[in-house]
Amino acid sequence: MQVFLTGATGYIGSAVAAALLRAGHDVRGLARSRAKAAELQAAGVAAVLGELSNPGTYAQAAGACDAIVHAGFETGPRAAEVDRLALEALLEAAQVSGRPKSLVYTSGVWVMGRHHGAPGTEEDPPAPLPIVSWRPAVETLALAAGGGRLATAVVRPGCVYGGCGGLYGRMLQAAVEEHEVVLTGAGRNAWAAVYLDDLADLYVRLVERHPDGIFHATDGSADPLAEVAEAFLEAAGGGALVLRPLADALREDGPFAEGLALDQRVSSEKARRELGWRPSLSSPANHAPALLALWRAKAGPLSVS
Repeated sequence: MQVFLTGATGYIGSAVAAALLRAGHDVRGLARSRAKAAELQAAGVAAVLGELSNPGTYAQAAGACDAIVHAGFETGPRAAEVDRLALEALLEAAQVSGRPKSLVYTSGVWVMGRHHGAPGTEEDPPAPLPIVSWRPAVETLALAAGGGRLATAVVRPGCVYGGCGGLYGRMLQAAVEEHEVVLTGAGRNAWAAVYLDDLADLYVRLVERHPDGIFHATDGSADPLAEVAEAFLEAAGGGALVLRPLADALREDGPFAEGLALDQRVSSEKARRELGWRPSLSSPANHAPALLALWRAKAGPLSVS
């Protein structure tokens, strides 16, 4: 199949592109610069030069493909506006051309809010953190367009680990470069987590089987963050764990700090049951040395100044 992918050079999107290529699909990826386009071409992805905030630069290319994956995200004050604009344009392109059979929209488990007891499921009503309060409406927009010729799925990844990106990547970087990891709160909270390559595999399954609905992507682990940080520090040669009160974090990081302090258990049983998805890794703490090796491979040698 031909798959159009936004965010193709990003942390999640680049892994999705690689997984789609391994599965034998042709991938067309959105790139915002010629340098990024060259990176995609070198990886075997056909580059579409454009901006997520300017659908005229990519809508036609998206509509000409068999499937669309929206994994791109523009940070900054226009994040919510641009995300909805891009999704609306991709849905319209799919409907006008009549070719794409499936569209996959990327959300996240922060729309579930706190789930400390029974793991949250796709059937539970969203209770989003303020920083992602806009996401449920965009999920609804995506889902409402499905059910006929075009299947629409929403992926809610957990906190992703593997490589250099994401919050776990930042934690590994701090362990290596600063010999210190700072956590928000008491460190007893757990993030719903997922390994990057396992997440990419789920996208491939959604593209190939084109189901409708919401699918969580989590590995089932519930490691207290203090245990994860200590495992990362040990793998990196030692260091200090520092606990930062939430009140201080809110002053320094604003609403984002609530995500850092979030305590979540989120089930991905639906993806396992309906798509045969089986995460290869569970528990970042149990795989700290391997994750550190992956981080080093992506980060390259540290500069000395």
